[in-house]
Amino acid sequence: MEIIQILLLNLILILAFPTALLLAKTTKEELKYGREAFVLIIAVSFIVTLIALLLKISNGNKILVVYTAFFIIVISAMSLNKSCNKDKKRKAKIKCYI
Repeated sequence: MEIIQILLLNLILILAFPTALLLAKTTKEELKYGREAFVLIIAVSFIVTLIALLLKISNGNKILVVYTAFFIIVISAMSLNKSCNKDKKRKAKIKCYI
């Protein structure tokens, strides 16, 4: 049963990539003004992942927390990166964190 769960979690994590591209395409204005919020989301997700790995909790819950945090990190980072690349092409003076 755990193998099926891990395979499904990997599939969901792979689906984060097209989701991030769609998010970057449809929310251009929000990404422009909310970069700091996206960076904060990435940092909090990374910290949650580290805490979950260090705490002694059951493996099933630990896996779910880590995969959820990775999903959030992938979506946020790729969306920021995609929007940042477009801004660089336009030669805009906007800070790119990633």
